[in-house]
Amino acid sequence: MIPTTSYYDIIAKDYNSHMTISDNNIRNYTIKSFKDNIPNGNILDFGGGTGLDLPFLVPDKYKVQFLEPSLNMRAIAKNSLPENISTLSFLEENIDFHNWSETNLPFKEKMNGILANFAVLNCIPDLDCLFEKLSLICAGNCYIHATILDTHPIKMLKTHSMKAALKILLNKKLIRLNKFNGIIQEVYLHPIQKYKSAANEYFNLISYSPIPSSEFALLILLKK
Repeated sequence: MIPTTSYYDIIAKDYNSHMTISDNNIRNYTIKSFKDNIPNGNILDFGGGTGLDLPFLVPDKYKVQFLEPSLNMRAIAKNSLPENISTLSFLEENIDFHNWSETNLPFKEKMNGILANFAVLNCIPDLDCLFEKLSLICAGNCYIHATILDTHPIKMLKTHSMKAALKILLNKKLIRLNKFNGIIQEVYLHPIQKYKSAANEYFNLISYSPIPSSEFALLILLKK
């Protein structure tokens, strides 16, 4: 078992080759919803991986902050686009949200939108801390769009087991293990209610919608 950042450092060079047509459909679905709610402004690509969302974001009316804790994933993202794009910044310091405070933020701008695509939130065990810290960088009416592993009990019953579905129904977190070439990463399957309660002080839960033909759901939150 290794930390999530170390896991992605190791798999970085193989990551893009594992993308599928289904993954592309999920990305298109999420980006369309994101653009519908946030047509312009400052946005944070949170856990941006190898930068696969950047081609959808950079050409539009956004100023993009790119945050990816994995050095190797971030390096691939940097090389995926032409250099010196004035509307794109790669964060290199103060990347760990746990360290953020009113006087210690990674950038001066307030965000109008945050994109957390492909189970970024499932890599984070402490959602209460996450939403508290994200609220510090949000402008009023900032949207968060996050694709998360769908933990609706009916979905869990189809994809996991009766025991897993019951745990989710009882609002208990599950841990799933991702394995790649002998290395293991923990992934956290948070119940829907946990997202709502963890975010409640700072964000309203607008919707939780299963993404068709996938194991993901789209979670949309709005800053209070």
